[in-house]
Amino acid sequence: MRMKHYVMIGLALSIFLYMGVSAVISRFPEYDDAYNASVAKNLGMGYGYASSFHTKILFPPEVSSGPSLIFPGALFIFLFGNQYWVPALTTFVISFGLFIFIVYLLYDYLSRESIVSPGAIGSMAFFALNILLLSIFWQPEIRSIEFIAEVPAALFFCAGVLVLFKPGLRNSDLFLGGLLLGLSVTAKMITLGMVLPVLLLWVISRLIRRANPNRLKPVFTKAVVVITGTILPGVLFELYKLTQTSWDYYVRLKQNEFDFFSRYGSGITQTANAVDLLGYIRTNAVINAKEIINTPHALIILILFAVVYLLALVFVARKINRKDSISELEWLSMGFLFSVVSIFLWWLGFNHIGWYRTISPAVMAASLGLIISMNTLIRKPISAALMVLLLLGMLFGPAQMIRHFTLPEAPVGLINATDNAVGYLEGLQEEGVELLGCRWWANRRLEYFMPGNQNFNECFMSSMEDAVLVIDRPFWNWGDTGEIKAIEAMCTEPVFEEFPYVIFRCNP
Repeated sequence: MRMKHYVMIGLALSIFLYMGVSAVISRFPEYDDAYNASVAKNLGMGYGYASSFHTKILFPPEVSSGPSLIFPGALFIFLFGNQYWVPALTTFVISFGLFIFIVYLLYDYLSRESIVSPGAIGSMAFFALNILLLSIFWQPEIRSIEFIAEVPAALFFCAGVLVLFKPGLRNSDLFLGGLLLGLSVTAKMITLGMVLPVLLLWVISRLIRRANPNRLKPVFTKAVVVITGTILPGVLFELYKLTQTSWDYYVRLKQNEFDFFSRYGSGITQTANAVDLLGYIRTNAVINAKEIINTPHALIILILFAVVYLLALVFVARKINRKDSISELEWLSMGFLFSVVSIFLWWLGFNHIGWYRTISPAVMAASLGLIISMNTLIRKPISAALMVLLLLGMLFGPAQMIRHFTLPEAPVGLINATDNAVGYLEGLQEEGVELLGCRWWANRRLEYFMPGNQNFNECFMSSMEDAVLVIDRPFWNWGDTGEIKAIEAMCTEPVFEEFPYVIFRCNP
């Protein structure tokens, strides 16, 4: 690789690094990320892999991110304490490391395909723009980086697919590719819907290449290595659970996990109970399509993905018709197509919640698949560079590009308010006052910032004597429920207020 290649790659990575660090400085824990962070804090401080609202619950199914994020978060909190920037820093460090690895793998693919070569005019401009396109596509998530696992899960998946489809695979590569896919699943269960299709396609690609029955045994052996790597993170986590709990607790935990998974997000319970299955799918499709339409960057990526991949499918079909061999890059491209389309169809028709966040890993995978597919279609570096530049211009105008590079600002107001609220609550605890939260409104970020564990009790299980109700305004009673209002009516004397926190003395 020439020096100018290193300079261009270094420049692109520096831009990605700057935007990520800016996001870490600017990000303050909010709700789901604060809940994940409190579990990581508990683990890092020796309390266990547990939530700590009202009582200690080991391995709570409601934690939205898995051990691929929680364990590194616990390590960072152990090293640096429960600072506001530690959760976002954890996510960014994982993401940036995976991003560098993906860039390396992408360069290797392009080099093998003779798209990037030392003598190719404009080749590095093309490659650098590929990297920048990748960065910019991820900016909506990176710009507001949180301690949630969607971005790391997507990157684990992308890295795993890139490893699995590269030429000249050794068993160590097969295991690594499977391991990365497994880590994506243990980061976010949703990526299982991408991992299974891509593993199936990988097996199909190997069987096609070894059509002779006498040569099928090596395919089976390699598949075992890949699957071993894929299931290893999950198996190790289950063994860890067994070491921390009793067998009876573990059995109940698995039942609770399945119940939570089937009811919230997977659509299993809703699909099974649907009287009119086609009507259920149609209703979900309308609601979820609106969610994509209201998320401009995702809509643009998916439209480009559909157009480019339609052309790529025609290109591959023509090669098959002519009985030409399909290159590693083309198999890789089809891997992303198969995985993204599979999970997107599930989300569109069967996901009853309809949050964009649920499908965001697939959108991030689609962005990388789009770049790879473009490389299979456009072989002239200058033409490809112009195409990428055109896409950048379409996606992000000058005003938005400038916004990406504004100087970061620490959330000083939130930091001060949180420090003051924590200090006041510590004083109340020393006096024996009971601190209350309510169900989903359990003061998740204050639980993360408090020095100890199990700081807040459930308001519906309290006598309300010598107690205070602690409210985090942006995350309080968003459903405007009567039960919560009834609790508020018993706690009307404000004793502390500094936005976003308000503390009320209760009088039962």
